[in-house]
Amino acid sequence: MILPGDSVLVGVSGGADSLALLFFLYLHREELGISIACAHLNHNIRREAEEDRQLTRNFCEQYEIPFFSGTADAAAYAAAAGMTVEEAGRELRYRYFSALTRGHGFSKLALAHHLDAQAETVLIRRARGTGR
Repeated sequence: MILPGDSVLVGVSGGADSLALLFFLYLHREELGISIACAHLNHNIRREAEEDRQLTRNFCEQYEIPFFSGTADAAAYAAAAGMTVEEAGRELRYRYFSALTRGHGFSKLALAHHLDAQAETVLIRRARGTGR
């Protein structure tokens, strides 16, 4: 998965799982022989989203981790695409992280997923009859 020499972009929501992943990779970056950066997308779903962004930015500043931040309108995207706001937020987040990965030459993208989020995506897609 992660190899020596990799440049890893870590997608961070500001939640415990993704911050733990970022901190783990930070602590082990020399041992693993990698460089890391952090990306956060505020998709304007929750009122606390700006607090999550600021928490993530402060964490990155404290540990001198390069930080990328973007914003998107998940509700508008969901309405236009005919999907739930949560699914739209996830899709927009993945697009943002992928664009940063390609645009800045990162070799890997690391995301902290829990099983419930993956299962939810599979069920939603099956219900819609799509493989997307």
